[in-house]
Amino acid sequence: LKSRIKIENGSIEIFNSIGQKVKEINNINANEILLNKENLENGLYLLVLISDLLLVFNMFYPIS
Repeated sequence: LKSRIKIENGSIEIFNSIGQKVKEINNINANEILLNKENLENGLYLLVLISDLLLVFNMFYPIS
C-alpha cells in the first residue's frame, strides 16, 4: 500500500465480507506499508486506513 503523502499516526483495519475485523495495524508512520496476507482466507475484504490527514476505504481480494 503506497501513499503520496507520509502517513502519520495512522492505523489500518481490515474487515472480512461479514464485517468482522480480522486485522489491525497501529502506529503507522510511513508512506509505504507492506501487508502480510498469509492469514487471510480467499474472499472480499475492506481495508480502512485512518491517519491525521487521510481516511481511505478500499476493497481487495488477497492473492497468494
